Amino acid sequence: MGSLLASTSHRRSVPRTVWHRRAPIVIGALCALLLLGCSIDGEAQSAPSRQSLTPRLVGPDGFPRGASPVPAPAVTSVIVDVAGPAGTVEPPRCRAPRVSAEGAAANVGPGSAGGSPGTGSSGDMGSSSGPTAAGGTLTVLIAYAPTGLDSFDSFLAKCSRFKTQTAGASSQVLLRKLPARAAGGKIGTRSYARTVTTGGQSGSLSYAITTLVAQYDGVRVYAEDRRQGANAQRISADLDTLFRRAVAKAWPNRA
Repeated sequence: MGSLLASTSHRRSVPRTVWHRRAPIVIGALCALLLLGCSIDGEAQSAPSRQSLTPRLVGPDGFPRGASPVPAPAVTSVIVDVAGPAGTVEPPRCRAPRVSAEGAAANVGPGSAGGSPGTGSSGDMGSSSGPTAAGGTLTVLIAYAPTGLDSFDSFLAKCSRFKTQTAGASSQVLLRKLPARAAGGKIGTRSYARTVTTGGQSGSLSYAITTLVAQYDGVRVYAEDRRQGANAQRISADLDTLFRRAVAKAWPNRA
């Protein structure tokens, strides 16, 4: 598989940098869900909110160098960076499989070269400004998923290269499928690497992003290693360990 040209600036610099630069993902709700159930007097009731997944998110002590919780209002920005861009994707079929922002939670920590916990981002799938350019970031996101992991198969097979545009920033993404990691039980997994280059002739910035994904019973976990550079082809020991801990926390009786 090739590498994808997914998006953008990069994420995890300093927490505040991350949040204000990200474009939120709007996930449309089905009208029917708004009308589920009625009270005794006949007034329509809204559908109950999904339970928060925060208790199933690996904590800061599960990261190799600690981590910071992402504030609830900023989790949508992490979803944009980790799970897919909110802007335009060309070709359209290369939009990554979606997850729901409702109930989602995330933690972000520094990568192997150092840096302070936090995130920073500006836009697309694979774009954030990390804690430090050299250190990169490690992120774990847990969210409800409307589709199974088979939705990644077409994405990885047909989208080795694509373009994204978010908030005026244009990026090219190169995507490469990596060997899936074993997770145990019936937990499915996928692994892939992206090189995201944002900018043009006047200057560009590239990030190497490796992502490990696990899913079971409608819940999806992402563990991501993001750093500046253009060689996104490896799964670091830190990322592999963090992924295993994230899976064990999300599904303690199955991992």
